[in-house]
Amino acid sequence: MNTKDFRKLIRVYFAPKLHELGFMGTDHHFVKTTDNHFIYTLVIQADKSGGSCVMEMGGI
Repeated sequence: MNTKDFRKLIRVYFAPKLHELGFMGTDHHFVKTTDNHFIYTLVIQADKSGGSCVMEMGGI
């Protein structure tokens, strides 16, 4: 699967679920802030050759 198709799957299936959980963002960068000053981040990177991806998650 190429990167363009992978990002389309994120946009169609994964991003709406993240938005339901309070995350903002599109394509492959998402951020959620909370009332208690926490910030959660999620970045999804597809391998340009296809077949794998990396998901970076963080919170401060």
